[in-house]
Amino acid sequence: MRFFTLMLILSVFLLNGCNTEKRDDLTIIDYEYLSEEDEFPKDVTQWLMRMESNDGRVHSLTLEEGVMYVYAEQFQRAKVSYISEKIEGKTNESMKVTLLEGAEGDEVFIKVSYDTELCCDAEAIEVTEDEGEFYGEQNN
Repeated sequence: MRFFTLMLILSVFLLNGCNTEKRDDLTIIDYEYLSEEDEFPKDVTQWLMRMESNDGRVHSLTLEEGVMYVYAEQFQRAKVSYISEKIEGKTNESMKVTLLEGAEGDEVFIKVSYDTELCCDAEAIEVTEDEGEFYGEQNN
């Protein structure tokens, strides 16, 4: 009986230790498109009002750790990427917002949320006018 109990306990430990189940609930970065008519915290509303009088095309605002807003005039789409690189033995996690150029009158307004424990050492905003590059299409 002791042998059976010992084998049962060892089996439970082995099965728990060898669990290779993939975690689908892990989200490092998420983003959503917003409208200027939506309700926002007071700081974001004031920032948006300043953007209307500014002649620049791309603006970003980080108010709290893990949240960034991006407002871009004359752009039609946005995407957000998480990049993990190992450079000279050091791992760097970064976030890149890529904007696809549009026409006059187009605008993109997004809120990016990210897990501060997993990301990000750096943030970058990149622009492109090439739809193939934006959507990741390969040129053969």
